[in-house]
Amino acid sequence: MRTEDVRTYEAEAMADTGAVRTVVPIQVLESLGDAARRKRVAEYADGRQEVVGVSEPLIFELMGRDTREEALVLS
Repeated sequence: MRTEDVRTYEAEAMADTGAVRTVVPIQVLESLGDAARRKRVAEYADGRQEVVGVSEPLIFELMGRDTREEALVLS
C-alpha cells in the first residue's frame, strides 16, 4: 500500500479508563471513507442498551504508541 493511499483522521479525544470498548462518532468513520460492517448491542454505564455499528479494524495512535481494533460507531 502506498503512503498516499492511507486515510487518516486527527482529533483530540478523551480516554475513559473505565470503558471496555473504543467508540468513534459516525462522522469520523465516514470521513475515513468507511462504514459500519455489522451491528452489536452496546450497554452504557447507566444500563441502557442500544444496537450500534461496528467498524472495520482501525489503527489508533496515541503518544507514539498504536493499537489496531474495531470500534463501536455512535451517531
